[in-house]
Amino acid sequence: MNYNSYESGNSSYENNHQSENNNYFYERNPQYENKNLYNTCRKKRRKCTGERPKCLTCQQYNYVCYYNPFPKKRGPQQKRKKRKYKKHEKGSKNDNDSDIMDEANLNEHTSNYNYSVIENIITKNSELTYDFKITPSIFNDFIAYNECINFKDKLNINDNSIIGSELINYIVINYYYKYFHPNFPVINYKSFAVHVKNGTLSKYLLFAMYGMAYLFQPNSNISKATEYIEKSKALILQNYGIVNVQLLQAIFLVTIFESGKSQSWLYSGLGTKIVINNSLYFMNIKKNKYLLKEDIENMKTIALIILGYDTWICLIYKDEVSNEQLRQFIKDRSNLLISLTTKVFSTDYEYYVLCVATFLLEVVHIAQKIKGNDFNIEDIDCLNIDILKTQHYFLKNIDNISLIRFNDISEDFSYYLELSEEQKKWINFFLITIAERIYINRILILDVINDTEKMKIYPIAKSIAIVSKSADDCSIALKLLYEVAELKNNLPLRFSYGKAWAFYQCVVIYILRYVATQESKYIKQEKQGKTQSTKYSIFSSFPQETLAPCYFYLDLLKQMRTYFVNVQVYIREVKLLIYQAEKSVKEKTFQINIRDIFQ
Repeated sequence: MNYNSYESGNSSYENNHQSENNNYFYERNPQYENKNLYNTCRKKRRKCTGERPKCLTCQQYNYVCYYNPFPKKRGPQQKRKKRKYKKHEKGSKNDNDSDIMDEANLNEHTSNYNYSVIENIITKNSELTYDFKITPSIFNDFIAYNECINFKDKLNINDNSIIGSELINYIVINYYYKYFHPNFPVINYKSFAVHVKNGTLSKYLLFAMYGMAYLFQPNSNISKATEYIEKSKALILQNYGIVNVQLLQAIFLVTIFESGKSQSWLYSGLGTKIVINNSLYFMNIKKNKYLLKEDIENMKTIALIILGYDTWICLIYKDEVSNEQLRQFIKDRSNLLISLTTKVFSTDYEYYVLCVATFLLEVVHIAQKIKGNDFNIEDIDCLNIDILKTQHYFLKNIDNISLIRFNDISEDFSYYLELSEEQKKWINFFLITIAERIYINRILILDVINDTEKMKIYPIAKSIAIVSKSADDCSIALKLLYEVAELKNNLPLRFSYGKAWAFYQCVVIYILRYVATQESKYIKQEKQGKTQSTKYSIFSSFPQETLAPCYFYLDLLKQMRTYFVNVQVYIREVKLLIYQAEKSVKEKTFQINIRDIFQ
């Protein structure tokens, strides 16, 4: 037998023969040392004299005799553990060099992080040698897992100065400010440049800006946009809870990216929670000690914008809650928004968003009252007047437009041909507020014409005139926008997701007018035929000969689908309405089903 078959670290041998060894050692001659004990004698439990290369007993009986030249030392079990560590340490020439190398490896992969955080995580036992590297993904996974326990204050990494100006892709940033910023002016370029210069630009904001730039660029790159938005989401969740203007801006951009999805509601809620818990809409430069004055102004701006958009998103799910819960939400949010806009005379973007949200709350409130037969026709008149006054206020402050000229523009939008960038921005405001007027008046019209008793009580001729003219105003304004964009080489135009809802309102009115017009023509042509008109015939006072406007809006929605996938909901509904209209005219039924879509 080869003595190498019994290694010094062979624990299985010792475990299997522990009792045998103990019996032998009790009987052994104390003058012989354990280290010279022959393995053959030990196994056979014979007395061993210890001579080498063959003991006297083995010589006498002619036994094969072998021994281990590296005998095991007797003692506590931890001796084996210590011997194992010594064997592991042979790989390093110098203990000090090993420590230096480990520290260098750690610094190499944690230069972008707060080292004290990593030190708390991995250097609790200085005796351990780490032969693995902490990559960003492992570190981030650790943060995500431990945020809910005892490390929240340590793991909210302060990521100031983590983005240098040399690492920023300014081509993508230019796309952001050319195609996305005109629709959502939430990140002022001046403040962005200041953060870049000072090295205080956050990764989550930069990644979110990249994502929206790739989404809104002429040839939308959905995969790239999604990649950067997902990175931004991960960093937002790691840093959530920090009261930081850049964090709120990043949350808002992610909310816009997820428009039409439940994720939009989630991130909008995250932003709203920070805003309300910290009362950020009351930010005051004189009472805060921020390093940047712009950050205080931007904090209040983004807080108001998030509140406005969150209002819209919450109302999308109005059918999922009880009427009492909806009424309470409308009451609480209305009180908050009105308190923020009272005695404020500003045309800044955040107040435009708040105005739209306030009108939307009022529209939904009146719609609920109409369905519950608890409303006055004066409520709708007041809402129509409020919207018109607000439109005039914004136009007056932009271009000093008189009320007379405003009335001319209201009669014919083509009168307002010269559009600056500022004027172009507020055309978007008119589109959404006009759509709100269409929506509430259409709700009233359809509710009344479906109930003969209400037909005797509520006059709807005025509402029909409002919705018909408003739909035409939207179409003219959009044509005007495309004309200006073509002249200024600013195509393709991009719209916010809410514009899809506005386009759908216009399509519904054009469908009703088309069906009513075709029915009126059919009645006139029939001498002895049908003389009883359907409920939609009242729209024939505003004739619509073709479905061309519907196809115009359908094309707009298809273009929007390239960057907002969930616009497909509206596309499907518009196609269905067109199909129903053509079928009803062909079959002479002149009946269509209008669904109330609120996305």
